[in-house]
Amino acid sequence: WIEHSASDDAIGIIHLPIQERPRDGGSNPPRVIYWWLKKVAKEELDISVFTNLIKKIDAKTWLTILAILVPLFLAFFFRAYPAYLPITDHWAEQTVQNNLQSQISAQINARYPNLPPQNRQALIEQEYQKFVEQNKAQLDAQIKGTSEAFKQKLKNDHGETYLLAIDPYFYYQYAENYLQHGHYGTTLKDGKPWDSTRLAPLGSKVDASWHPLVLVAFYKVLSVFDRGISLMGAAFWVPAVLAALCVIPAFLIVRRKTGNLGGFVAAMLVGIHTAFLSRTPAGFADTDAYNVLFPLFVCWLFLEAFESKERKHKLLLSLASGITLGLYSKFWMGWWYIFDILVVVIVGYMIYVLVRGLLQKSIDKQAFANAGILAVMFVLSVIVTVSLLFNFSQFLNSVFGAISFTGINNAVKQDLWPNVFTTVAELNDISLAQVMVQMGGRLLFILALFGVIASLIPLKKWKKHDKWLVGGSLVAAVFLTSAFGLSFNPFIYVVLLAIPTGVATFFLLTEKHSVDIKYALLILVWFVVALYATTKGVRFTLVLVPVFSIAVGTAIGWIYQVICARVPKMSKWSNILLIIFLCLILVAPIRAAHGVALNEVPSMNDAWYDTLVNIDQTQPKEAIITSWWDFGHWFKAIAKRPVTFDGGSQNTPMAHWVGKLLLTSNEAEAIGIQRMLNCGSYTGFDVLLEQMDDGMPALTVRAKKLMDKILLLDEEQARAALIAAGISNPDAVLEKTHCEPPTSLLITSEDMVGKAGVWGHFGSWDFERAYIVSNLAKKPTAVAEMENLFGYNTSYAQSIANEVASLTTESQKNTWVSGWPGYMSGWLSCTLKNEVYKCPVNVVVGRQAGGQIVMHSVSINLSSPQNSSARIVLVANGRQSGSQEIPITNLAVAGEEKLEHVLNDESSGFAILLDVNQSRILVTAPEQVMSLFTQLFFLEGRYNEHYELLSAQRSFTGQNILVWKTKYE
Repeated sequence: WIEHSASDDAIGIIHLPIQERPRDGGSNPPRVIYWWLKKVAKEELDISVFTNLIKKIDAKTWLTILAILVPLFLAFFFRAYPAYLPITDHWAEQTVQNNLQSQISAQINARYPNLPPQNRQALIEQEYQKFVEQNKAQLDAQIKGTSEAFKQKLKNDHGETYLLAIDPYFYYQYAENYLQHGHYGTTLKDGKPWDSTRLAPLGSKVDASWHPLVLVAFYKVLSVFDRGISLMGAAFWVPAVLAALCVIPAFLIVRRKTGNLGGFVAAMLVGIHTAFLSRTPAGFADTDAYNVLFPLFVCWLFLEAFESKERKHKLLLSLASGITLGLYSKFWMGWWYIFDILVVVIVGYMIYVLVRGLLQKSIDKQAFANAGILAVMFVLSVIVTVSLLFNFSQFLNSVFGAISFTGINNAVKQDLWPNVFTTVAELNDISLAQVMVQMGGRLLFILALFGVIASLIPLKKWKKHDKWLVGGSLVAAVFLTSAFGLSFNPFIYVVLLAIPTGVATFFLLTEKHSVDIKYALLILVWFVVALYATTKGVRFTLVLVPVFSIAVGTAIGWIYQVICARVPKMSKWSNILLIIFLCLILVAPIRAAHGVALNEVPSMNDAWYDTLVNIDQTQPKEAIITSWWDFGHWFKAIAKRPVTFDGGSQNTPMAHWVGKLLLTSNEAEAIGIQRMLNCGSYTGFDVLLEQMDDGMPALTVRAKKLMDKILLLDEEQARAALIAAGISNPDAVLEKTHCEPPTSLLITSEDMVGKAGVWGHFGSWDFERAYIVSNLAKKPTAVAEMENLFGYNTSYAQSIANEVASLTTESQKNTWVSGWPGYMSGWLSCTLKNEVYKCPVNVVVGRQAGGQIVMHSVSINLSSPQNSSARIVLVANGRQSGSQEIPITNLAVAGEEKLEHVLNDESSGFAILLDVNQSRILVTAPEQVMSLFTQLFFLEGRYNEHYELLSAQRSFTGQNILVWKTKYE
């Protein structure tokens, strides 16, 4: 079609995804393709050099190129979904269908009010189908319009889809700073870039990652072809491009061992694996792509250096591998794991050469020397590169980074503050069975395990024991993927995996085989390390993806090569059918990739974007935004205002302070906490702690109690309290807690309802309990120390000691220190009759005997609150039992003029908030029923004197976003 016409219409299909935007300006990088094709069509570009080159390529080379291009295309294709948001078509169809059915239902109910339910539903369906058949064109147009409306809610004014998730905005902000200032910071401090928007009002040094430079580079390159593209629009495509490039080294690594088919399968799996795809779709401009791209390129270069026969090439390739790994350190702090793996591989290979030589009485000195040269060059190049980019101590700290990896999920930190990482879902331990599911299911896992072992088995000239080894390997792979095999702990699992590999290695040591032990060593060590890391957090499934894909590709390529060797006269069509059959394992991953890609949509939407832009346009530059940490990067990048904490500072004392701010029912305490945070962040407590340091135990507990006390007082009262407590320089504390704070903003949003259990957990953190579980657990003198330190009586201290002694896991300790108070429902409507509110509920409020405790309904007597009750039922296996009426002992009432806690039993398992004005209730944990968040978000601040509503937005998905200005006087 290019040859026949050079008009825009001739290539309109390329233009379709970006045309007819209702918003002004902007475009998407597919316009680069459009521009290039248009130039070619008008013969403004000379492509004869390329056409001549193509003519010289033979069929075999074309197959190799195709084996790379197909995975490359699919890797990018699936990742491009967020640019066009095809999921909105489904949303629109469901929306139009539901609205239509609701209208038909209302009409039929009005027309036939006494119609039985089953007949009514059949009639509704009949009328619905009839309407659809008669008005198909109209409905299709409505669906299309609704879909487009949904899309625009997820795009900026340039018509570009917002960046996905949260962390990409951190790097986007740095990239924007770089374009404006020539460095990542918002300003310079002591001549170095400084980010004044983090940990406000303190600020912090900038991150050293080169990722923002990559975003800037993409922007500058793409803006050559499309001057209307924004930085956000260019950054949007970075993860898709980087992730697609990963297929190249994956293909080359496996192709060396098992040929094009194995390489193709490995490349396909790397490109479309959902564990990788879900973290690198277009718009997810985080650093995850580097964690697959760099390890693959480093290992490919390393393997090529290992295999090279010429010393010059070996030196150059090992140098390239080391430098590439050193560069990786500028993108992810966990780069060291690949260094450690490759060092183990080199050392393991040298030991193998020595042992084999001793057993066969002929040491291969050349192989040993070459390995030594590779080791020296590789290690030196890494040391020099990392030292130049950082310093030598950074290299040492990184290489031994595995030591700190094991304590990431401890419930209580050494300083007694809570460990926020325990609530980061990505860092929670997962079982081997869950790892298998994450990797794509049992069949792929069997192939991966078999691939690891098969890399040690020769493709040709089998001996008798090789056949037994193949059979045993398959049995081992099947066993290790069974429910029983997956029940072992990771260490034992690795040992079991090592048995068949050890047997295979033994035969290689004692006999002459042409098996490439270097390749086998690489994927074995890499697989074992990555598998262990994955059990320490679902986030680390990403590090398993490349070697897992390589192992599966190795297995498929090995099977193909073995069959071809056993059937040397296989016909062309039989060969093709065999390849197709083996590639059928890719069908399920491709389907899974489509499903994952389809649901990749931005968390940011117009409601959030407009809210933050409004802050940028109306609030002072020094205004500080306080909210839960999740969207902190959004606030900095779009509102361009400093924040109390964000995703990079979540594991700090601010998690407790902000949680406590949201959880308190005392408005005076809330503004005291917010003033402290906006005056000195966490430093006021540090200054107080330093002045109270008397060498006595439980210092943090004592300092925290004093800090909580002075936050409720005005400046003079606080000074008196500090002096009375023996603080020699109270002004040093007060300037961090009782200053004249800058404009203070507080954001309460719908997402925080679901997270209430988490911020409520940290806000209610009990420092006494944290001290006990960290310092007194199973200590013989625990009871006496609790009596002396905290004034407990003997019986209470003994009961606490017994409780602590029963805690065996970090999760149990975490819950013992503080609970997880959240919301059990949203607003539920009630009917009022004779001053009694009747409210259907059907909300789970607890668990018992393998079932759920469900609150079926609530009856609230306003004239006699103590006579209010809730009907509770036990639901197990879909059946209800044990229905009983229980009294409501924790009840708050939002009346015409005030919010009153009429019943306050803190031991109750739930609490009810009744909103008299709108005849509705909210079911919560007792700690939340009167919390500041409840007052501001659910009751919209109607009773609060110190919080003024600045803006309220509601997203197209029904999510509310409220921005409050704190009034300290």
